Parts: sequence; structure tokens; C-alpha cells
Amino acid sequence: MLAANIVPYSFRPYLQSNVLLWRDVLHSYARLDGGGTRERPEILKAFSDKRTFGFAMAHAPKDQGETLSQFVSFCWLHPDNDMCRRGNSYIYTNLYPNKKKGNALETNVNADLLRIVSSMIKMNASSTVSKIIFYTYAILCSQVYLDDFEGALFTTNQTDKRARVPFVNDRRLFLEIAELGEKLASLEKPGFAPDNLLRFDYEFILSQLPANFHLKKNDHPFDEDNELLILTDGKTRIQIPCPLSLQKLNISGYDVIKNSWLKFNSFDFTNCEFNHDDLKGLLDFLNILATHEYLVAKIDEKVHKVLDNTMGLIPLP
Repeated sequence: MLAANIVPYSFRPYLQSNVLLWRDVLHSYARLDGGGTRERPEILKAFSDKRTFGFAMAHAPKDQGETLSQFVSFCWLHPDNDMCRRGNSYIYTNLYPNKKKGNALETNVNADLLRIVSSMIKMNASSTVSKIIFYTYAILCSQVYLDDFEGALFTTNQTDKRARVPFVNDRRLFLEIAELGEKLASLEKPGFAPDNLLRFDYEFILSQLPANFHLKKNDHPFDEDNELLILTDGKTRIQIPCPLSLQKLNISGYDVIKNSWLKFNSFDFTNCEFNHDDLKGLLDFLNILATHEYLVAKIDEKVHKVLDNTMGLIPLP
């Protein structure tokens, strides 16, 4: 019974884990004084279907940090409430349970938008919903979009000031952006194997790891001047090349290297040896972040064309 309720989980941006997701336990803890947990049956229902995917959004980007940064992350698995650092994450999916129809899963996209986009790209409803999700995710990850609309986006949680996404009225450009958004989202799939963009010498770096290495949680793991990530157990130091831009990458309020990957893979949390598989996982993780950076730059090139408004935007009734 216990093993059957342990499932893969979107834990933090670019970090998956396993979690005990037992509905009876969640229901009991949700009733505890002080808020033992937050029960979200609609999310449980949606992600119980393997067709479901979507993204987690922080509705209050201003609460996540002192400056505006990416405030969405993709979820192929059931998402944690804390996909953003402060406040509950809001989950936008392709499918969602309709309470009026016995919680049957239905398309979770505005009907008018779905009809217009489906006609423009000449695809069926199911394929169009996926394209809309990936297009939206790409736009929200674009640094050009964040920079151009910083004044409107860098807000606290206000219903009338939530992020708005411009939908370009051009089939080719829409599909190009959606394709890049899908590639970006795929980086968060469990087991994604990245190309070695950072050109690590995996064999050499792995050879530096001694037996019984207990990764220490370190508040200052970076050598910014030399663009290095330093792993230590208090005795041994392992130096890994890490570009400054990746050191500073922040998603939904989390410094994704320091406050997510390193924190939750440290001995303080795992109480386990940090082995060669873990170190290889870290190198792959850094290459995934480098791929993220590369794809966002490609998306920015397309978003410039959307925002200059020469192709127009889709009008909604």
C-alpha cells in the first residue's frame, strides 16, 4: 500500500523527486490545526491522467525576489505547492477536472482562443491545446517579454494584474515559438539527457570524487571571479566550471543551483553519500540549464517579432 502511493513529483523548478502522495494522508493532514498541508484534489485528479501537463506560475512575481525573473516552470509530473518560493504556485494545465460533470477531464483553454488558433494553424483541438500551452510557456520564459512588460508583470498577487500573453496572428511564427516552448518544457522531463554544451570532461571530474563524500550544504558554493562551482564535504574540494549566468539563474524565486539542486542533494537532506551517479546528475543538470539559456535566447529572437506588432495579434471576442 505504501509503495503504491510513492510517485514521481515536480518538486522545484528543474528538480524532480519522489513523494508519498496518499490521498487519505493528505486529507488527514489538511484538517490539522495550523495547516499541516494544503489538499488540492483538482490537481491530484488532473495529474492522475498521464496526458496532463502544464506549468506552475507565481502570481506575485514581486514577492519572489528584488528583481523580476522567470516566474514559471514546467510540470510533467504532479507539482508541489512550493514551485514558487513564496505563496502557492498556480498550475495551468492542458486538461482540468469539470466538477459539474463528475470531475471528468476537459480542455483547459478558452474556447474562443482554441477555435481561432485551431483555424489558424489547421490542427485539431487536442493538438492545438498542446501548442497553446507550449507557446504560452515560451512567451512567459522570454527575457524580452519580461523586460518589455516589467512594469506590468512585477506586481503582487492582484487578479486584474496577472500576466497577459500576446498571441501572434501568424501561423508560422506561432508554431515556431510553440516548438521552442516544447523543447524548453522537455528539459524538465524526468531522465532528459542533455547535450554537453558546457564541454565538461565527465571522466576527469568524476575521478575527483572520493569515496564516502558527504556533500556539505554551502551558503556560498560559487567562485564568481573564476566561474566555478565548488563542492565540498569540509575536507575535499571539487571544482566544476559554471558560467556566471547559470550561477545567477533564478526561477520563481529560487536560485536553481544553490537553493534547489545543491540544497536537496546535500547530506543535510539526504543523509546519504554523494556518489558518482549524483555527480554525473549534477553535471547533466548544469548542461540542462545551459540548454535552457540557449533556448530562451532563441525564443527571444522570435518574441521580438511578436512585440513589434507588424504581424498583428489574435483578437478575442
